[in-house]
This record gives sequence, C-alpha cells and structure tokens, in this order.
Amino acid sequence: MKPEFLQNFKVGDAPLPKEIIDAILAENTRDLEAAVQPFADYESIKTQLATATEGLKAFEGLDVKDLQGQIAALQGKLDTQAREHAAQLADLAFDGVLKEAITAARGRNAKAIRALLDVDALKA
Repeated sequence: MKPEFLQNFKVGDAPLPKEIIDAILAENTRDLEAAVQPFADYESIKTQLATATEGLKAFEGLDVKDLQGQIAALQGKLDTQAREHAAQLADLAFDGVLKEAITAARGRNAKAIRALLDVDALKA
C-alpha cells in the first residue's frame, strides 16, 4: 500500500492526517511481515530440494536385483576368506604346538623330525 492511495481518502472535506496515514502504513507493514514470515526459509528449502534431486539422479538406472546379487557374491567371498584365515590360524597353532612338543622331547632338528611324521594324521 502506498501513501498516495491513502491521501486520496477524505474525512468530510479534509484529507486524512499524516499521522493516521503513517499508522495505517505501519500496521500494513507488520501484517505483511507476519504473512511472509512462514515462507522466509523458502530459498533454503528450494536449495535443499535441488541438492536432494541431484543426489537421487546418481541412483537412476541402478538395478536393485543386480546390487543384491553383488552383495551376495561379496558375502560369499568374505565367508570363504574367513574360513581360509581360520584354517591358516589353526595350522599356525598346530605348528607351534608341534615344535614345542619336539623341543620338549629334546629333538635336535625340528624340520627333519617333522618330515618323518605323518602331520595330517596328527592334525586329525
């Protein structure tokens, strides 16, 4: 609202006093600010939406079934590696126990004695 609009109004033959026009304009400004306040963060929300949209574009064309298959394959590889590592640790532990047993029996050459033993039967 502009002051010229209010100056055209008359009370009787006299135009509205300046104080009344200023009071009306001030009240109008407060009303407008109150009406605009809920939409003050419009630009930030608009930016967030654009960012989210760009992020979603990265997932376009992805096949969920294919990703699930890849996850299953990787999980299988992980399980296989875990079993292999467990077997290696068990072998290392057995070798340590075997060397200690040879040393405790006062064997001179652990490699030579180990070559003569049936290691697979001992592991079982």
